[in-house]
Amino acid sequence: ISPTLQGFLDQQGISPAYVTDQRLNIVGWNSMANRIYGNYEAMSPRERSTVWRSFTSPYVRQMLQENWETHARHRLAQFRASYGKFAGDPWWMELIEDLNQASPEFREWWPQHDVLNGPEGKKINHHPSAGMLVFDQISFLVAGSPHLTVTINIPSKDDDTISRLIKLQSN
Repeated sequence: ISPTLQGFLDQQGISPAYVTDQRLNIVGWNSMANRIYGNYEAMSPRERSTVWRSFTSPYVRQMLQENWETHARHRLAQFRASYGKFAGDPWWMELIEDLNQASPEFREWWPQHDVLNGPEGKKINHHPSAGMLVFDQISFLVAGSPHLTVTINIPSKDDDTISRLIKLQSN
């Protein structure tokens, strides 16, 4: 991503923010996203795939708890919508095959052909040290780079999320 876009992410403070490409891979992030969702610098390109992580990461399942299935189905529908633009592309076909082998849920849900673009909404994460974190999520395309989507998770003011994030940031 451009230095200007990285600067924008960095200016989001305690709001975890990241950028995904058209394959739903994380290609940019701020430090709070790293603290909450995992160390992106240490992840392989496959592990930075939001679809791969949604279906194969025990950490993601633990963070989402009872909301995991809703999240995973939503992510899969987004993936299918993006896949439609690249049907038959070898990268997509390899990931689909690997997910079919790695995840019984993916294998069951992929043939259902759900398609969805990412709306705004409330997100609840259960962080191992910070506890329950509630966010209002917004996503938008980058002008001049419509293959990139910025997602910002704005801490809810209705609970202790802000104070928990401030404490997490200082650790």
